[in-house]
Amino acid sequence: MKTTTTTTTTRPHNKEGIFCLGVDGGTGGIRCQLFDARTGESLVTCERTYDTTYGIPRAGCATQTCADWWRSFRDAMRELLSVSKISLANIAGICLDTTCCSVVFMEEHGERAIYPCVMWCDMRAGAKETKDVLNAAECAKRRRNRNEDVDARYEEEVAKTLRVNCDGEGPVSAEWMVPKALWMKRNEREVYDRATKVCEYQDYMNFRLTKRYCASANNASVRWHFREEEGKKVPPKELLEALELEDLLEKWPKDVLKCGEVIGNVTKEAFEELFGESAKNFIEIPVVQGGADAFIGMIGLGAIHPKTMALITGSSHLHLAVTEKKMFGKGMFGAYENALVPEAKFIVEGGQTSTGSITNWFKNQFNCTYEEIFKEAEEIPIGCENLVALDHFQGNRTPHVDAESKGCFIGLTLKHSRAHMFRAILESICFGTKAVVDTMRKNGTEIETIVIAGGATRSKFWLQMHADVTNCEVVVTECPDAPALGCAILASVGVGIYKTADEACGRMVKRLETISPNVKSAAEYEKVYSRTYSKLYGLCKTLREEEEKEEKDAIDENAAPAKKRKTTTSGGDATKTTSALFKIAPSLLAAPDHANLISATSIALAASADWIHVDVFDGQFVPVVTFGPSTVQSLRENFPTAFLDCHLSCQNPDFYIDNGLGDSASQISFHPEAVRTFAERKKLCEKIKFKHNKRASMSINPSTNLEDTSVFELLDLNLLDCVNVLAVQPGFGGQKLQPTALEKVKRLRKRSKTLDIQVDGGVNLETIEAVVESGANVVVAGSFIFRENRGKEKDAVKMLRAFGSTT
Repeated sequence: MKTTTTTTTTRPHNKEGIFCLGVDGGTGGIRCQLFDARTGESLVTCERTYDTTYGIPRAGCATQTCADWWRSFRDAMRELLSVSKISLANIAGICLDTTCCSVVFMEEHGERAIYPCVMWCDMRAGAKETKDVLNAAECAKRRRNRNEDVDARYEEEVAKTLRVNCDGEGPVSAEWMVPKALWMKRNEREVYDRATKVCEYQDYMNFRLTKRYCASANNASVRWHFREEEGKKVPPKELLEALELEDLLEKWPKDVLKCGEVIGNVTKEAFEELFGESAKNFIEIPVVQGGADAFIGMIGLGAIHPKTMALITGSSHLHLAVTEKKMFGKGMFGAYENALVPEAKFIVEGGQTSTGSITNWFKNQFNCTYEEIFKEAEEIPIGCENLVALDHFQGNRTPHVDAESKGCFIGLTLKHSRAHMFRAILESICFGTKAVVDTMRKNGTEIETIVIAGGATRSKFWLQMHADVTNCEVVVTECPDAPALGCAILASVGVGIYKTADEACGRMVKRLETISPNVKSAAEYEKVYSRTYSKLYGLCKTLREEEEKEEKDAIDENAAPAKKRKTTTSGGDATKTTSALFKIAPSLLAAPDHANLISATSIALAASADWIHVDVFDGQFVPVVTFGPSTVQSLRENFPTAFLDCHLSCQNPDFYIDNGLGDSASQISFHPEAVRTFAERKKLCEKIKFKHNKRASMSINPSTNLEDTSVFELLDLNLLDCVNVLAVQPGFGGQKLQPTALEKVKRLRKRSKTLDIQVDGGVNLETIEAVVESGANVVVAGSFIFRENRGKEKDAVKMLRAFGSTT
């Protein structure tokens, strides 16, 4: 752990005053800041940094060690007491804010986390989990259709819960609590099941301080999907049940406390650990509930009244506006009800992904200082002589909600200098803020004043630009550490120094400067915005979509014959085009020499086979013993890029998956007869897909009815990538295809256009047309390729492929 210490004494102070301690737990470190409760003056700041681990156990992961937070907090506190020389008796209260959705997994007893904290910026819960959360209403409907105990009203309740996500249109960020918990349940099931407490950085620290396990109403409202009902915070029960995540309710804190509510006193144990030699005499120090850093920063800025928006600037821009009424709308998040303090009844949220990160990129690319480039940019006229930029260098969070959007410059000529380009970037960032403000206004939020914090406050030129472009007053406050001051304000209210947050802000928040919009400049910026900037996103999106379509068409053209084959549905009265690619998978069971499967695989791949079908039989499920995990491992070592389609006709598929196949196979198929209940089948699919990161498939015998397999239920849950319909009895080559198998294929294809459906066995030139017309897109044809056409395997594959196609 890093041990860098930053200590700042802002001014001399009366050691006998009344102080509140604001603690800001950030991504890079924890800051303890002592404030005079009567004036809001920052007296002493001490900080300790800690490490974040990126990319482990996989790309997109970001974790921290909870013990590092506590150790850093302790060290910073001891340093603060040493520097300030104050008496502990003069600390009226402590309040913490932390990063939001940094998720902790703990056991019932003790204070040790059982897994590294999944940080707010951890993206492991990517497209799948976030999509599943957003589509939870459909999940509820599917569960009800399976006759599970899911009430019809769940779909409506889930839809209500998700309205804070751009009026239900999304996205749901991978940063949020529910996608992360869902990912952990699917991928780290042992950790998830073992954890009896699932909470946040905020809750972990408060628990260590007070031994009370509780959540912040702020975090729960803005990132846990809690709703307000009859003055109480209600958890998203229906959402969790739709996702089969209802056990998370038992792991979350039962107590959800409002910001500013007293949690309890620092325990004697924590008191001694934190304050060291200063803790000779135990003193009860109240701990007050805080929340997410940016939202607590609104309090530190005094931005808690309607018609006011807090703008937190840094590498990105975050917009948090207070409104008088509940509202939902496209292009913004919220409204979050009673998520902060009573004065801020409803809060709506917007964001720009790239702002300061773009200016920093430009500075580094052009090898200049901010002082130089800002001075040069001030000399350039508004509109940059017809040069306009789009600030979507890392996509757009709001109002377009498009992670794939890209930045651009338009109108660049030889007369333009680096100063023109830099000013165009600054203007584009302000235009992006205007787009957010206009969207909030369109949805019913009145915004007159913007209170700004962070990096943008260092440039009066850029502050004026924000005011002119948005046509709002821009206010700068005295204390640059708004989250820490917000904590001190909450602590002062919680312990009774002030009756309300409004009263506390009136005494503790000092406005340093108010910048009014310049009428003439505002009109000029409006012309640039409406004439060019507001149209750039749509134009760039059209170009991007056309390019993507051209790339897709090129891939489709190269990947398959131009002719599209239509397959008949089970009723025979309609046709559907299968969108799954046609694939040929020779079975090694039909290879002429089982002692040399390496050669057989080489021949099949040279013949342009798509998959290699490997039957793993244990002699118990069917009276045949074939290849084991070691064979598959050897094939993988020799053919690292081959698609090994492993068909487990075994009594205990779990054993084989855990002993080699889980690492070596590309796809693993099991028989429902070997895994008898729906719950067991679901669990096995989850193991294959989420623990071993392989494709999951089910193999269905000719005599097995689809209704006895749970196949449709597993498809509804997106747990099957393929269904292997056996057209012959497993274990013996050279059998004739049983036509009843094709009726199963038709039913499966009617359910899904994209599912890979195999017909395994009996495939030759006499049967291939019927197989393809039934809807199958994968054929297992070992006897036809290896035996009937020995020495002409390439021709055999080509003949079969002539019948297959893609859409």
